[in-house]
Amino acid sequence: YRTIMKTQIKLNLFANFTKFHPHEGNPHSIKSGTTVQALMNELDLPEGVPVLIVIDGHRCKPETKLKGGETVNIFPHIRGG
Repeated sequence: YRTIMKTQIKLNLFANFTKFHPHEGNPHSIKSGTTVQALMNELDLPEGVPVLIVIDGHRCKPETKLKGGETVNIFPHIRGG
């Protein structure tokens, strides 16, 4: 039997992703070890849309595992023209 630890993060969604922010606001509860991709799936962010993920000031990949206590910023990729 394995105990699943719950922890919290600060979640910030930007631009057209703000409408996907959970109604309960911050802090946001997650299971320790959850990946950013799993978090994005949970939030129903559109699949296939390029994103910029910044955790505690560092650019990260969707496979990054969250421990808790992080500030997670997710931006839709903005293209210049």
